[in-house]
Amino acid sequence: MKKVSREEAKQILNQLTPQELEQYKQLNAAAQGVKEADVKSVVQNIAKGWKGWSTAMLMAVMMNSNIASAMNTYSPETYNAINTELSTSSLKDKVVNSTDFSQTFKSGAITLQNSEGIKERITQLKKWADDNKGTNYKVTIVAGESNVTNPAGYEQKGSLAQARAEMIKQLVGQVLTGPIDVKVVKGTEKYVKGKDKADDPKYTKEQFIRIDISVEADDLCSFQPKEKDIKQGEARTQFVTFNKVVSGEGTVTITPGRVPDRLVILDGNGNVKQDTGYITTTKSVHGDWKFTPKYVYELTKAASLGNQKGLKGVQTIQASTYEELLSKLQQNPQDTSPDFKHEEVGPYLKQLQNMINKGTREFVIYTNMGSGVVPFNDSKGDVRAVVYSPLGKTGYDLVGQCNN
Repeated sequence: MKKVSREEAKQILNQLTPQELEQYKQLNAAAQGVKEADVKSVVQNIAKGWKGWSTAMLMAVMMNSNIASAMNTYSPETYNAINTELSTSSLKDKVVNSTDFSQTFKSGAITLQNSEGIKERITQLKKWADDNKGTNYKVTIVAGESNVTNPAGYEQKGSLAQARAEMIKQLVGQVLTGPIDVKVVKGTEKYVKGKDKADDPKYTKEQFIRIDISVEADDLCSFQPKEKDIKQGEARTQFVTFNKVVSGEGTVTITPGRVPDRLVILDGNGNVKQDTGYITTTKSVHGDWKFTPKYVYELTKAASLGNQKGLKGVQTIQASTYEELLSKLQQNPQDTSPDFKHEEVGPYLKQLQNMINKGTREFVIYTNMGSGVVPFNDSKGDVRAVVYSPLGKTGYDLVGQCNN
């Protein structure tokens, strides 16, 4: 595996589950031991269990010089096998939704319980699938099993976790399309029947089952998609012209130019984490107007047609009469002869007057010369960068910059 930067290493560790991170810390501490027997024991445990590990976990141990050196010394076949596995895997796969099903089975049982809880989780997964139609995603059921003695019929380690995963797989397959993989993670804590307590937290934390949905992510460090000359977004897709999963920590910057666009950062459930609102970054050519009438009309219309959760997250102004609206759109409300002749002004003032006459009282505006820079941090739940472009043919730049 090639040497990784500090930022890349941070991204890898951020993708580990809490159980994986704890295991990684234990392996790191043990690999630094002074006793050769202890280091060999660590390598033996890796050799036995690495095939059940996630790509992020494999990359984490291989980027750690202590662990990698120990493997190369005491089990070169394991070291080479993991390198081969990583050469066919991709760090671009990022888990964007993780659903816990751990409380759906009694200890040692395969029969499902807590039916209401299961229905709620399945409903959440269906909503995610509906909200992300058109997205190519992978589904992995990760089932953990401790070394506590299994019930009769499941003596082979991993068989109970596999059976539980298959039960969940049947349910999930009803709402999620495409292949569903199963990964069994075997616990590392030793257990002696009759001596150790089966309900000890060190064992129960290794008994889990969850569903991970992952998609291919763009690395923020090299994220610079040029979106020039994009056509107007469509109402059926909420006027979205850019929608990608991103990984890393830093900032995303949008430069719309003279026509307003909007950049939002979403978490895995579609909640807004950051929002520029509609902004322009180039000075308007309409000096008499604080807000170009065409843009106000189109943005207001888009807010209802695009179903962008109504007017949530955007700037608006209130006006109960056309005269009141006119005064709020002008740079100087006292000016009695502003420019009405421009094609982006006169015709759209008439359209806005029609809106007033039909009962519209709230109008969407934008920030002139606004800031298009928003923070992005996937370790805090940031997942997607989305751009809304309801105004004709747009031409924005979108650039990512990661923290050093």
